[in-house]
Amino acid sequence: MSNLYAVLYLEHDASLSVWDSDTNTFRIYEAERIANIKHFMPRRHTKLIDDVLYKILNMIQKDFGVKRFQEFIIKGNFADVTSDFLENHCSKSYDYIKEHSDLVLFPDISEAHHHSGHAWAGYIQSPYTNAFVITYDVKGDDSSITCRSIQDDVESTIKKYNQSIGLIYNIVGRMCYTLRHTNNILDIAGKLMGLAGYGQPTQRTHLLTETFRDAEQQHISDDTMGWFTEILMAMETIHGAHPEGFLDTGPSWDEVKSDNKLKIHNLRKVRGHAYNEFDSDTRYNRFFLKDQEETEWAYAAQLYIEQRLLDLVKDNLSDIRAADNNLILSGGCALNVLANERVKKEYPEISVYVPPNPHDGGISLGLLAERLVKQNLLKSQSVSGLQYAGADMLDNFYRVFTDYSETTPGEVAEQLRAGKIIGVIQGRSEVGPRALGNRSILCNAELANMKDILNSKVKHREWYRPFAPVCRRPDADQWFSSSSLNGYETMSFVADVIRDDIPAVTHVDGTARLQTVTEESHKVLWDILTEFGGVLLNTSFNDNGKPILNDFATAKRILDNTELDAVLWIDSDGVYRITV
Repeated sequence: MSNLYAVLYLEHDASLSVWDSDTNTFRIYEAERIANIKHFMPRRHTKLIDDVLYKILNMIQKDFGVKRFQEFIIKGNFADVTSDFLENHCSKSYDYIKEHSDLVLFPDISEAHHHSGHAWAGYIQSPYTNAFVITYDVKGDDSSITCRSIQDDVESTIKKYNQSIGLIYNIVGRMCYTLRHTNNILDIAGKLMGLAGYGQPTQRTHLLTETFRDAEQQHISDDTMGWFTEILMAMETIHGAHPEGFLDTGPSWDEVKSDNKLKIHNLRKVRGHAYNEFDSDTRYNRFFLKDQEETEWAYAAQLYIEQRLLDLVKDNLSDIRAADNNLILSGGCALNVLANERVKKEYPEISVYVPPNPHDGGISLGLLAERLVKQNLLKSQSVSGLQYAGADMLDNFYRVFTDYSETTPGEVAEQLRAGKIIGVIQGRSEVGPRALGNRSILCNAELANMKDILNSKVKHREWYRPFAPVCRRPDADQWFSSSSLNGYETMSFVADVIRDDIPAVTHVDGTARLQTVTEESHKVLWDILTEFGGVLLNTSFNDNGKPILNDFATAKRILDNTELDAVLWIDSDGVYRITV
């Protein structure tokens, strides 16, 4: 008898999600954790995809035993993700799939829509039976934004929008000098959000925000990437026309649009150079915003994305009210915790939920959940505990670390209090890009230099990027003020810091990307925090440009080559083992 159902998503942030009908168990295998390549994209890594996928298939067999797949669905955003693609680039894995599956399907977008994956990934993990769902992304199949209601597993008519809020945000990030060495455009948005905190509201930022809103409306065709270049070049022209005064004294948007040099047919001739990575400061220097200008643009871009999300909420307010004031935000742009928090502040009566994996890494889960629910194989309310449904460690602690000792939460807290930086590993990985205790680095948030040490000597990140505090949920109001403590947080969210004794996690604008735990949600963190008696800095266990680690060998490499002080592993029996 066939017991397993699976969806394989084969675009950037590729993943494979599996459901076992016997045990009602989900597992989400994110390919980047297996390949150790952030945002793993099969079409870009064709020489690796077969080995990565075959490792995942073996992990499924280890997790579930030797079972057949009732359905194995393979989804990509592009037409070249077909059986021919699999035959040519991952024949070993594809042969295994065909041999162990009753049915292999390559659905079109009417059967497996990009934004439906985002929406159902949010709904299946939420605490709601009745909710309104907004998904917003740079793009995705035939739309950039969708809105829908889902009540008792029944979906309403879907509203689609072609304007791309996320695209404008990414354009601005590509123009910032400080972000010029970003290797992957998918990392631009998160960095820009950190940089935005260094800006201040001015007349210029107000005018910029209005320009972004107007630019969004210039979407004249379905050629999204063509539009990318058109807007980029238009912004450059506005910027270059009056570098001293910029928009204050420069041309209006209407004047820019009427300029012959900005006619669409001319812009398309120069489209090519907008797509290259920042590989030459000289070649791209005329696109770069520097110093105060870039922080103003970053601030304006952040304000723009917040305002546009508020517009979507306002336009759909009656439907949100009808959904018991329950709102789910998903899609890549839902990683913008500042925008999410803005909704909560402006509409305190609305309960907002963001899944831990709103990005494309959650699409396989969402498409699988949608299919199971619509085939009456699954009730969404029977699903829980997916935040830690990721992959198990790929190797063995004892084979990598030979020098270790047993320890206790109290001894770990004492080391953290003394300024030690400790990597923590236990159980299955968190899903999504945020770590909360299973693949974390912890240290003392009270030490003023801790952020700089982590950024420069452990994580090798940019100086302006903030770190998240973690505390016990009942203690949060001792350090933070927030409207968000509703018990549904699966990602960090934004809170105002009300004390000055946790400088390592306080951003330049006085906010923090707060994470909270209860004893039920994460006993290890709860016990360590209880012994520590305060707030810890929590960040994902990885080096810059790499995904969250999922093997002990990488943990040892970081321990040996950075200023990380120790690796702590908690085994399945709850025994703490630490190596230094």
